[in-house]
Amino acid sequence: MSCKITGIVGTAKNTGKTTTLTYLVELAAQKKIKTAITGIGYDGEEIDNITSLPKPRLKLLPGTITATSEACLARMNNCYELLERTEFETALGQIVIVRMTKPNLIVIAGPNSRSALAGVLNRIRNYNPGWIFIDGSLNRISPIYLADEIIFTTGGARSTDINSLVTEMKIIEKVFSYPQNNLEGAGYSYADITSVESDFIPDFTSEKIIIKHPVQLKHLKKILEKNNEVIYHSPIYLLLSGDLNGLYDFLSSGNLKLSYLYKPELKAVTVNPFYPDYNGLSYSESFINADQLLRQMKENLSTPVYNIKTDHPQF
Repeated sequence: MSCKITGIVGTAKNTGKTTTLTYLVELAAQKKIKTAITGIGYDGEEIDNITSLPKPRLKLLPGTITATSEACLARMNNCYELLERTEFETALGQIVIVRMTKPNLIVIAGPNSRSALAGVLNRIRNYNPGWIFIDGSLNRISPIYLADEIIFTTGGARSTDINSLVTEMKIIEKVFSYPQNNLEGAGYSYADITSVESDFIPDFTSEKIIIKHPVQLKHLKKILEKNNEVIYHSPIYLLLSGDLNGLYDFLSSGNLKLSYLYKPELKAVTVNPFYPDYNGLSYSESFINADQLLRQMKENLSTPVYNIKTDHPQF
């Protein structure tokens, strides 16, 4: 049985990640697809710990497989069946795998590292889900390249400037536009550029270079400017190079020889007009223009864009 893995990445808190994830869980249920969910780090609190505004909770349906910290299940009496305990730990304790027996709201606290996430995903696959969801965010995005496809969520909580939001998503789309490389043929140098602490970039004996770790943009520029063919780890790692605006300008400057070892599909972008407005004493709910946000995103991106609260995409 094939299993699809979808990562949902929020560009900031309150950009609609939980709403998107809830929609996907309900969509899978409508299609009678067995689902599983885990996350990268901690999310899902009832009240935003910065703004004190209520947050949408993640509601899981009976039969959903969930990998989360055992501490997150403390108040969920008689709502789940414990399937197994894992050797992986979070700040909130051991990660356990459970099957929901009743509908319930849940907090997800999943693995932080690539190796732990890979291990948790392997355990989840043993229960034969058809669709696995990974709950992530831009500030803890590194392991999510393990997904088959990624949905980004953005909106007013990221910036109240719609042009700025559109520009950021254009950069992300550009980063995802380069192809995957299956490493056919020979003549590849394996390079760990993270060990370079100065502006010096060593000469390579091959014109084809594999970079397996995130590197600073200035180092990547120097390698590509030497007309080397660079096979980078993943578009996720390229987003971690810093200076997104500088990255977009550089990638748009010419026909760069760039491809990826791992290439999740950029499946969609969802937008949320909400943002927490601070008046100097407290936060309140506010909204940027939802129609304008959706229209400008669609006009500037080739990636499908949705407002989950008004659209009903099938993914």
